[in-house]
Parts: sequence; C-alpha cells; structure tokens
Amino acid sequence: VTAPANVNIAPPGYYMLFLVNSAGVPSVAPILSVAPPGPNVTSVDPKIGPAAGGTSVTITGTDFNEVSAVQFGSTDAASFIVNSSTSITAISPPGTGTPNVTVTNPRGTSLASLVNRFNYAPVVTGVSPASGPSPGGTSVAIIGTNLEEATAVNFGSANAISFTVNSPTSITVVSPPGVGTVDVTVISPGGTSPTSPGDLFTYQQPEFGRCLKVAAEKEAGKTVYHGAF
Repeated sequence: VTAPANVNIAPPGYYMLFLVNSAGVPSVAPILSVAPPGPNVTSVDPKIGPAAGGTSVTITGTDFNEVSAVQFGSTDAASFIVNSSTSITAISPPGTGTPNVTVTNPRGTSLASLVNRFNYAPVVTGVSPASGPSPGGTSVAIIGTNLEEATAVNFGSANAISFTVNSPTSITVVSPPGVGTVDVTVISPGGTSPTSPGDLFTYQQPEFGRCLKVAAEKEAGKTVYHGAF
C-alpha cells in the first residue's frame, strides 16, 4: 500500500489502516503514524551543558538531508556537521533555560518536543550578604542566570535550609550551619553551577569576651576594679 503523497490528503497524525475485501469486510486495523514532512528529532545527547556553550551534542532523528540550520531555541548552533540522514553533531551556543533543539531543511523544521530539549546549567555570579554567623539562618540573595529550574541550593556540601526562586536571575535562600568559606552552588536539570569567586560565602565565628588587665585600688575599705572585661 502506498500512502498518498499529498499532505492535504493525509496530514500528520495517527491513522487506522483498514484493508477491505470484496465482501466489504474490513481487516484488523493497525495504527499508523504519519510524520510531518521535513526533519524529525528523536533525541539529543547529552541533554545538559554550561551556559557558556561549547557542548558537543549528538542529534538523532530522520530526514537530516540538505540541512540548512540547527538551532537551540531561537539561537543557531555554534557549528554543526551532518553525519548521515539520521545523525548530526552540533556545538551548543551560549544560552539559558531549556530550549528545544530543532533541525531545518528545505522541507521544513522539526517540531519541538520533550525528547529534544537541552538544559543549560545555572550560573551564580554573586551572593549578598557574602557572610553570616556559623549557626546559619542568614537570608542570602543569589544572583545569576538559569536559576529558574533550581532543584537544590548548597553551601559547600550542606543543603540550604530553604530557598525561593524569584526569577531566572534571582533566588532567596536561608544558609545552613557551617564553618569557613564555602561555594554557594545551584543545582538544576541542566547540572550544577560552576564554582567562582562570586559565589563565596564566609561563616563568621562568634566572638567571645576578652580579658583585659585592670587596675585595683582601695576605696573605703573595699577593692574597686577599673577597666573592661
């Protein structure tokens, strides 16, 4: 059986195919899928990479012939090589969020779907305040990019007490107990933010009272101390 060549007769979608005999009795109907004309992306590997770009991504699918563009969202790939009609190797451009990877040729552009999403890792560029008491409990504002899908925030190896994602560039977090100077990192489906000088948080140790030398003198039979403790 040859499917109609005119997409207006058989638009993309799922169909039940019947064979009818001379008596008009239909056969058992298998379900067939008619793909839209043009390329189709079925997977991308790896699915994560840094916001700076530069990740080599293998794109698998069909009809990768005469490819004119590969895009991550609305941004062109830094470069790409068509390995075959079913495989492309592309270099991710700088980006944010979770864009779909699409392929374009003269017959159209592949559709966006869950299987062709690429996740950019978060980046932390600053924390404020950059210090707090060792017992924790400090409300800290984290500034960066790709923060909107954060699943965890860590101070060194310790999980934050709590955090709220305010926007793709801002998170408010409560510091856990800790010591020393640690990196504040954000974890998302795109990976973990790379460490940098901008993400450092310093725990302050409590300052105990100091003993100072004081002078003593007699006043009306009593010893009186002058100074500070």
